[in-house]
Amino acid sequence: MTLYRCHLCGTSSNSNSLEGARIVKAGSHLMVDLDAAPAKESRHYTLLNSNEVPLESDFPSITALLSETDAPLAALDEEIAKVRERLEELESRRTILFDFRQRNSAILSPLRRMPPEVLGEIFYWASPMPQDIPMRRKFSLSDSPWSFTHVCRRWRAISIGRPSLWSLVAISYHDDVDPASSYPFPMVETQIERSQAQQLKIHFYGCESGTAEPQVKIFGYLAKYASRWEELSLGLTSALLPFQSGLQGCIPNLRRLWVEWIHSASQVSAERVEGFDVAPSLVDAGVFNEHRFIPLSLPTHQLTRYELDGPWDSHRNMLKLATNLVEARIFVAFDDTLWQNSDENISVPSLKRLYVSHAEVLQFLTFPCLEELAVQVQEHEITFFSTHIHTSLSRSSCPLRALCIAGYPISAETLRNLPSTITELMILINDPAAPRMKADLLVADLANERGDGFILPQLTRIFLGYEVEGGMNFALYLDILGSRFTSPKAALAAAALLILTNQELDPGVSEKIGELRSEGLDLAFLRDSEAREAARRWTFLSPWN
Repeated sequence: MTLYRCHLCGTSSNSNSLEGARIVKAGSHLMVDLDAAPAKESRHYTLLNSNEVPLESDFPSITALLSETDAPLAALDEEIAKVRERLEELESRRTILFDFRQRNSAILSPLRRMPPEVLGEIFYWASPMPQDIPMRRKFSLSDSPWSFTHVCRRWRAISIGRPSLWSLVAISYHDDVDPASSYPFPMVETQIERSQAQQLKIHFYGCESGTAEPQVKIFGYLAKYASRWEELSLGLTSALLPFQSGLQGCIPNLRRLWVEWIHSASQVSAERVEGFDVAPSLVDAGVFNEHRFIPLSLPTHQLTRYELDGPWDSHRNMLKLATNLVEARIFVAFDDTLWQNSDENISVPSLKRLYVSHAEVLQFLTFPCLEELAVQVQEHEITFFSTHIHTSLSRSSCPLRALCIAGYPISAETLRNLPSTITELMILINDPAAPRMKADLLVADLANERGDGFILPQLTRIFLGYEVEGGMNFALYLDILGSRFTSPKAALAAAALLILTNQELDPGVSEKIGELRSEGLDLAFLRDSEAREAARRWTFLSPWN
């Protein structure tokens, strides 16, 4: 006996169905017993469970069975349509009601009661960072601070009434974008007007292959306000070069300067960049030549920071005059006569942070106040790396606290001979020729405790970044941290792991990171933009550009 219940009216029916019967009546409705199965010895069962060709005698019974499902199917389709229509009606009513509630709850939002000065500060921190500007390919009202003026009247009034929001003028041109759409001239005028008397931060990157007229027009307009420039980051093109000499004597408030050349064609007619040597407030200057060295006139004697890729002679001449330097990034390039005058000794009395692209540079310098040093190591320099470091440090007697070794991995013995004043060690392996084996060996040596103890047991911070195809041996690095952190013979308290490739972590590594953190190790795990920003800081790249 099988019990059936109608899906429409709920009527039940007890039926002794015939063999293979699946359609029964309950009241006035037909129902399908989907669970009823034909007897195994029946012809229907055989056809259902095989690919056997049906006989002519099978057609009437199967056809009758199929036709009997038509009415129930039609009834179900009708019922589904009614339910769907009802569901759509309910969803529509819910959307209207939810929207009504949201709009009314917004009246009580804390954001509405936030003081204008606090909201203005939020707007300021939500504005783009200068280093993100070159990635913008065209102007958009959805970019901040313009976006804040399109939310409501209150936000518009607050944003327009905060001149500091408008003091960063960032314009970047690209060869595949119409220059007129990069930053429309009327919007530039509006932004300058809203900045009022604020000091201006100008980040302007031209495009050599783009139409010069709109670029020249906007930069010429900005140059009218050169007396208010506080910082200038400039991507030079041949069309913009004539403006430089006109800036001489017109930039009394310029404190930070960055100049780079957009294309090799931009430098064809350039012999020297003038106009900045009499900037009375300029203390931070950086130049990226890349294609060909072009001298830039600077007030060297007043600089506290400089960054330059150029021949050693240019660096040497600057260092002799830059007695106020606190930070320098010395990248030796365009030089076929390196390391002449090997007996030269240039004193840089105030220097605290230094990056050198070649360890040989150190043999020419004396820096009694140096605290942080970053060295880009070439493979051929490894043999002399330790000698250059020791010669320079012994002559300088400086309290070196942090050392960043970038490029090719050095030997453990070289590390072992480093000064005991170093408490922070950063290793940034970014030389494409660096074998994975050498990198792993260096990392392993840092973890191993020999008879005389750990290498540099006084290290409180060990940071590692790896930017070479093939990835990093995460497990090995974490073993270092574990062994040094738990040992009473080492002082490790903090560490950082920079992932500068697309390498993924396996679950075991993630679990180990969690364990070390739970044990109290201050362990930072950074990747993508955060990792690259940390690597920039290690090598003293410009923090504002």
